[in-house]
Amino acid sequence: MNQNPVVELMQRYGYNNGQFCLAADISYSSLYYLKRGFSKRLPAGVRCFLAAKGLEAAEFEAEYREYRRNEREYLLRRTPGKPPVRLRRRSRCK
Repeated sequence: MNQNPVVELMQRYGYNNGQFCLAADISYSSLYYLKRGFSKRLPAGVRCFLAAKGLEAAEFEAEYREYRRNEREYLLRRTPGKPPVRLRRRSRCK
């Protein structure tokens, strides 16, 4: 299983979660979804951050999509006969 490109980006520039959220102008929850591979698209703040650092946003987004696909295949192989882990579960309390 390969490393998440968002985590690699944070490690390359030495950012922790809070610093990256401030630099990319995203919320902590958006960063959580990015790091877990749940986000379908990169937020606009991350694209602007990549442009400011001189990186190609389209290439980075393609790497992120590849990571998401590999992560999904891993989850499907890990739990045969069961759907992949759901993002949110229904509350049992009503």
